Amino acid sequence: MNEELTLQEFKTSKKVVEVAFEKYRLFKYLLNVPNLDTITEPEKEEYSKRQLFCEFIEGIVSKLPSKERFLIEERYMSLEADYISDYEIYSDKMKIAENTYSKIRKRAFSKLYLKLKKIND
Repeated sequence: MNEELTLQEFKTSKKVVEVAFEKYRLFKYLLNVPNLDTITEPEKEEYSKRQLFCEFIEGIVSKLPSKERFLIEERYMSLEADYISDYEIYSDKMKIAENTYSKIRKRAFSKLYLKLKKIND
């Protein structure tokens, strides 16, 4: 399987992956229900769907190589992701150059996009 994407495919994949992680962070926040016994049956169904989505995202990320996984978890899966910049990740946490960070992110996004695309087809 060729994991290299064209520039246009990468732009599409970037948007798809970022939207999936926005949804993941929102669902992860909404899963913090103090007492499941107090919610209705339709709410329980929605809770289960959210939980399955989060588990799916966590599962595909867990299979990435360690550098890609670290980048994705720190930058996109953290509840603080909206307040963390790429610069903070590559400079402070990974201690790598920006272009190296971009290459690692592109490889990770390509892999994640291919997995996300399968469930959307």
